[in-house]
Amino acid sequence: MRHDFVDRFARVPSPVAGIDPRTRLVAALTVLLTVVGAPASRPGMLAVCAGFIAGYAALARVPAGWLVARSAVALPFALLAGAWLPFARPGVGGWAALAVLAARTFLAAAVIVLLAATTRFPHLLRGMEGLGLPRVMSLVLSFTYRFLFVLVEEAERLEMAVRSRAPMRRRRFRALTGAAGYLFLRTYERAERVYQAMLARGFHGEIPVGEIPRWGVQDALAVAVTAGFLWVAWRIW
Repeated sequence: MRHDFVDRFARVPSPVAGIDPRTRLVAALTVLLTVVGAPASRPGMLAVCAGFIAGYAALARVPAGWLVARSAVALPFALLAGAWLPFARPGVGGWAALAVLAARTFLAAAVIVLLAATTRFPHLLRGMEGLGLPRVMSLVLSFTYRFLFVLVEEAERLEMAVRSRAPMRRRRFRALTGAAGYLFLRTYERAERVYQAMLARGFHGEIPVGEIPRWGVQDALAVAVTAGFLWVAWRIW
């Protein structure tokens, strides 16, 4: 069973598919810091960031509706955190500050969603290692990512079994409640089997991830575009 709700568009052929993961990480961090550090008195910076994100999404062939829907998940937290602004700053100023906070949150979430959706997770981890992430942390994140799918698969099997044996909603809820502990046991046992299989196959602390994009012309262009974005963002008023 294959799940692609994390790096869903990483295998889609696009002009940005061959960019090195390290370049992607540096560019995403640059845009993220620009979004977070944009002064509230300079909304034009956020507009430039939104244009940069939209352009990358178009090149990566990520549907606009899908990106907006995933990024909007963070908006309720921003609105809850900034609900006091209209009362602390009576008038238009408070609502403007709340709008800027919501825009920052939405754009920051869009950057993270785009990075995760267009870069294969193993490649992303290798890019982090190339930028100084310790190997231990990379392995922990890698195993967490893989065993998350094990947990999802076991949960899907249990849900299917419960639906077939408990058609009534009330009984189904009781069955799902009792299956939670059984799900944990099955996932733990399967993880142990996977670990023993890895040891039997000579696992030595490194997981092969296939061919990783290397530095090339696309990366040079990406760096140039990111530098131009920074120049425009910090000069616009």
